[in-house]
Amino acid sequence: MTSAQKVLVEAKHAHEISSALWDLDPMRTGCKGDATMQDEYEFQSQEIVSMIGAGTPIREAVIQVFDKWFWEDCLISGTSTSRLDAIVEKISKITC
Repeated sequence: MTSAQKVLVEAKHAHEISSALWDLDPMRTGCKGDATMQDEYEFQSQEIVSMIGAGTPIREAVIQVFDKWFWEDCLISGTSTSRLDAIVEKISKITC
């Protein structure tokens, strides 16, 4: 795969992950169903795709990105782990 093709694939994955995160709304921002907020998780999805492309496992990439953008352990404490599992499952389907 050429570098240009890789960029296109990563952009496609980032868009699909952003849509999946918007649908899941793991941080309960209220974006789900609001078409004007479909880019709510755009920056997070781009970073996740970049980290996965660099070899970081999906689960670790998601944790690191959400810790950076929200607060430490936001997806791995209490009932949040079910949200983390849902995110990892959706991203796994997109990137495989």
